[in-house]
Amino acid sequence: MDNTVRPDSKRFAVVTREQLDAKGQAVWDERIKQVSNVPTGHFNVMMHAPELSRRVAELESYFRFDATISKKDREFVTLCVVREGEARFGWGRHEPRAKELGVPPVVIDLVRTKAPLAAFPEEYKLFVEFAREMAGTRKPLPEELFNRAKAAWGERTTIEMIALIAHYTLVGVLINGYAVEARPGDGLTF
Repeated sequence: MDNTVRPDSKRFAVVTREQLDAKGQAVWDERIKQVSNVPTGHFNVMMHAPELSRRVAELESYFRFDATISKKDREFVTLCVVREGEARFGWGRHEPRAKELGVPPVVIDLVRTKAPLAAFPEEYKLFVEFAREMAGTRKPLPEELFNRAKAAWGERTTIEMIALIAHYTLVGVLINGYAVEARPGDGLTF
């Protein structure tokens, strides 16, 4: 576990546990319990408003521990969404996880370069299409795409997939709005 608190944002001062009141420290400690690390990136910025950090982390925890979406699919879709949102810090955090879970590096590179849908292996196309259509959108999901997703994933997983994309769209906005930068050593971003 890396307990080093680093300034990841140019716009906001880094927060340490010692700066927080008892409620804030409890949120900090819960974050460490969930991810085996001090709050970093956008989560560290949100520690200026600990309850906000807790609530965003709570939704993230749902996807990690309670959703029907497989870990591999979750990390792949997360990469698609943070790439669409150009959230480099998010990419740097999730690319290694996607690789560890078996997403082939060549497929990751297709996401990184925003390759056309036709370039993706069949097993990844629906995820890419769905994430690209939904990430940051303000328009209705096309009925035909929704029907294909629901037929492939079932109702609950489709509901969760839409929420996962919405969550990581939020994360991308937080990363970019807070000016959270990718860390040295995160490897290639985009």
